[in-house]
Amino acid sequence: MGIRSKKIWLDRRSKKLRKKAINRNPKSYYKKAVGNERVPLPIAYNNEYKALAPEIFSYIYNTDETAGMFVGVIEEINRGIYGRRFFFDSSSVENVTTEVLVYIIAIICNMKFNKIKQYSFAGNLPKNESAKKVFEESGFYKFVQTRNRKLPSNSQKMQIVSGKKTDSVIAGQICKFVMDKLDKDKVYTQFIYKTIVELMSNVVHHAYHDKEEIMYPCWYLYSEYDKDKVRFIFVDTGLGIATTVRKKIYENIKFIVGDADLIESSFAGENRTETRQHNRGLGLPALKEYVIDGKFSSFFVISGSGGYKYISQGKFEKVNLRNKIYGTIYILEVDGKEKIYEN
Repeated sequence: MGIRSKKIWLDRRSKKLRKKAINRNPKSYYKKAVGNERVPLPIAYNNEYKALAPEIFSYIYNTDETAGMFVGVIEEINRGIYGRRFFFDSSSVENVTTEVLVYIIAIICNMKFNKIKQYSFAGNLPKNESAKKVFEESGFYKFVQTRNRKLPSNSQKMQIVSGKKTDSVIAGQICKFVMDKLDKDKVYTQFIYKTIVELMSNVVHHAYHDKEEIMYPCWYLYSEYDKDKVRFIFVDTGLGIATTVRKKIYENIKFIVGDADLIESSFAGENRTETRQHNRGLGLPALKEYVIDGKFSSFFVISGSGGYKYISQGKFEKVNLRNKIYGTIYILEVDGKEKIYEN
């Protein structure tokens, strides 16, 4: 279907939806003018919801405030106002990390019922030049329409990519990136390859595809080299870890309440069926072992209203959030220096 044909089809569908809504409740769509003439009220095309990004726009460094901004957006989307316009105001952002840009992309591209509700999305860039550069070099423009000229890609960054299936080619490209930046051989990157493929597989083989979830299952991946480290950001927009565990084996975790507890138990390998198969993520305990072995120098996972974070010396801590994350965000770093700790 061509772009023009698609637009015509969407315009016709919009008119049909409006007509149906008017037929269901005509009084709500008209007001009385002079002489009792009925004048149609404007549909919410011009109704704008503005999401103001915090100065530190980051799940890593400002988790709750950043999550709170997105929660407001999600709640407004769930209100289902036809023709609602959402504006992401990033003008005051001083520091931004790429996982929040991935999350904006997920909302725009993966949000269910966007076409039916005829939502529209817009936004602006930070005034701060360094923050603006993160938007430009991350690959964010590939997923949105913009008048800005795209800057040449930065050789220190692998731009955002996405998919719905396990992609061994992408995983291989990430490994090659690590080999080049950290001067490592292919054998060294085997654990990175296994981790990325496993996280992709979790999206493909979700135990549940809940109709009530607001996003379609999809993965997004980004990598960057900075200060002798390579950081990976992997976002899974399917059901979060805690939600999946609750749905599958609630009877086995009666005494675990918080999402952070559920995430911790999943990485400990406690959430298994009677056949001893992991319900979600065959590689989650293995991922934790990679951290303990010093292969990943940094580790932070956020899902639902909880998180699980590596501190140091093989020690981890649970993180309880005031605001909920939809899906799961994995933030991992490698520095090429293996240090084995006892857990």
